[in-house]
Amino acid sequence: ASVQRPLRVASQDPKALLQTFELPVQAHKSKKDINGTRTSRAAAALLLGDTQNEPEVLTKLLAQAGSMAEQRGWSVEFLGHLGDLVLHSSFPWEWDEGVLQPLASAMATLPSPKDLPIVPIVSVRGNHDVDDDNGAAYEANFGAAGSGVRYFAFDAFGGAVRVFALDSSFEDPQQLLWFEEELKLASSDSGGLTARGKHLVVMTHIGPYVEYWDPSTWNSPEGNEKAWGDFLQKDFAPLFERFGVSVVISGHSHLYLRGFRGGVAYATLGGGGAGLEKGEENRVEEFLQRDRRVLHFLHHYAYMSLTEEECPGLRLEAFAFATNEVLDSLVIPCRNP
Repeated sequence: ASVQRPLRVASQDPKALLQTFELPVQAHKSKKDINGTRTSRAAAALLLGDTQNEPEVLTKLLAQAGSMAEQRGWSVEFLGHLGDLVLHSSFPWEWDEGVLQPLASAMATLPSPKDLPIVPIVSVRGNHDVDDDNGAAYEANFGAAGSGVRYFAFDAFGGAVRVFALDSSFEDPQQLLWFEEELKLASSDSGGLTARGKHLVVMTHIGPYVEYWDPSTWNSPEGNEKAWGDFLQKDFAPLFERFGVSVVISGHSHLYLRGFRGGVAYATLGGGGAGLEKGEENRVEEFLQRDRRVLHFLHHYAYMSLTEEECPGLRLEAFAFATNEVLDSLVIPCRNP
């Protein structure tokens, strides 16, 4: 059975909070595109994470992202938030002043696809979004209230990309079963675009390979924070490799880190406003290939888009806070050309 998931988009009124806008995003086997048709402008997805009640940084990042979209001639198909929208999920003012109001004042100005009035927001749950109240405020503000949908998948960019939004907040065997079935569908002819060209993209808050964190809590017996993503590494990462996922995009660690492992690209976009990692003194693990790493301890945002080939590659570009300098540009070739 499929579940229609209303996503939250910014109100046209900057003083208002977010309105609900129905999009064809389903929890199971959706073949619908997130906006239905390609636009005259090239499509792109805006990505950021770990805003954590830093509205000043978020507001500036969104303004920079809007300028970059206009400069590149992009239509922003959706904003993907990688979790930890707030620092304390039970504090209403963090949702209102720290997230909702900055989004409401900025999202309507981003260039949106021609058949959408405003850019929709797709988000995944971060640990700070659920710690204090078991995710009640997150569900009310960014979920489908009462639906219980915590993970879902949808097609983007005219069906050339399948996006999987996972819930990394706790281990759920049903999510793993659902994800494997969704990967099988997306990799088959029945998944819309054939396996020859479809890019598979995973969004999750905690990624399977966290390399930078506070060392004092990483191995702490009390918090056991090292173990938070163990199930993703043990159960999900092998599926990423088996089905040829193009890129796994996460937050959680407050930096920009891009690298490869097992033929899969991993990008950590945790620089949406939260306090940054303290450089190499916060290195706790080393998982990714040394020769293909890009690392920055800066606030940032990123755009995902397609190249113009007949079988398009997937492009990921990261941009620095304040300067809009390009921090990284990666193109993942067409799958099975």
